[in-house]
Amino acid sequence: MPVTVTLTDHGLGVVLKTVAPVSGDEVAAAIESFLRDESAAFSAIRYWYADHLASGMIDACSDHSWRVAAASLKAARTNPNLVLAVCAPTSRTFVLSEIWKTLADETGWEIQVFRAEQEGKAWLRTKVQEDLTFT
Repeated sequence: MPVTVTLTDHGLGVVLKTVAPVSGDEVAAAIESFLRDESAAFSAIRYWYADHLASGMIDACSDHSWRVAAASLKAARTNPNLVLAVCAPTSRTFVLSEIWKTLADETGWEIQVFRAEQEGKAWLRTKVQEDLTFT
């Protein structure tokens, strides 16, 4: 499966992971599905970590960023205090993540996009809780 969305840290967070090959449609559909099917769990989480390390190049465009931003804006009504980090090591994934971040600004979420996994996880630990395991 090219996209997984998993509750982690005993329901404190969510980790989204992508692996190659993956499309923007698959990423957006996985997020929309999780938000629809796990709405109660989503309302209680404190962090979301999007890990694109294993995906290499995501076959996506700015339309996919718009689609995920629309889902994010709706989800923010349920969970307005989310802290979200994206690990986007490739230039294309980084740019698309930054576009989404700008489009999702109205969520009120604290969002940062990182190139390195260690930086993203360290930032989340300072914002949420020092002992996060992401598992």
